[in-house]
Amino acid sequence: MNAPTLFAVDDLETQGETQRAAFGHDHTIDRLRVLAVLAQHPEGLTDWELADRIDPFRKPSIGKRRADLKCVKVRDAEGTPITRVSHGSRCFVWRLPV
Repeated sequence: MNAPTLFAVDDLETQGETQRAAFGHDHTIDRLRVLAVLAQHPEGLTDWELADRIDPFRKPSIGKRRADLKCVKVRDAEGTPITRVSHGSRCFVWRLPV
């Protein structure tokens, strides 16, 4: 039997359910988590604040799921995007679209 390699897609047939699930990860649950947290914060959150409430170690993925939901930047009365410092960086504040 040939040992599976990291890059061969054909090897997925020989691997267990866990490995197949990792390759075909469905982001629906992550999107629902982002949706639920932002629904509780209509004033908006930065990606870091959002990740802190879901899973701080997955901040890049959380930001991508926020983008999947077509979230919009929170703006002031003049239309300028609002930012605030999160984890030492100036970040945009995001909310769910209306």
